[in-house]
Amino acid sequence: LSADIMLSESELPTEALESCRAFHFSSLSLIHEPSLTATKAAIETARNAGAVICFDPNYRDKLWDDVEYARKQIRFGIGAC
Repeated sequence: LSADIMLSESELPTEALESCRAFHFSSLSLIHEPSLTATKAAIETARNAGAVICFDPNYRDKLWDDVEYARKQIRFGIGAC
């Protein structure tokens, strides 16, 4: 496992998210927990602060166990923008 997918919601830099003007994320953080929940919380915090939300689908077949789950998460990412 890589460090980026180990980010938990409790480790989010809330103060930075509340003052950012843009928040960018990729589908890689939506593959596994705890980064999935952390990413969704970061999006919500940044959005509530008025930040522009942008998303990079960056689909990599070998990283996803289930194509339908990948589609669901990528649709979420697109919808969050």
